[in-house]
Amino acid sequence: MRLIAVAAFAALLATPASGARCGSKWLPPALIASCPEGTVTLGFVIKKDGTVTDISVRESSGNTALDEATKACATQWHYRPALKNGEPIEVHWATRIRWASKECHPLY
Repeated sequence: MRLIAVAAFAALLATPASGARCGSKWLPPALIASCPEGTVTLGFVIKKDGTVTDISVRESSGNTALDEATKACATQWHYRPALKNGEPIEVHWATRIRWASKECHPLY
């Protein structure tokens, strides 16, 4: 149990260095045309160098194509790695990505 608590605490120190967002460039044109909306929860490992690996869908949006596009986007993310005793460590992490389109659902 202690190892899990240490990993969770260390993960709190990992912060996005760049690009922890996804945009329409990750979506196939047919999917964009369908105005997809939903939330995908991803699990992944932040490596010592800040790159993301072992990406999996923990909670689906209900749209497989949207889930896969989210995973593809996450491969490009980079984090400032968590530190333990001043040294970078690998940590397991999860995040939610919410997809919504202003173009498809304008405000009235």
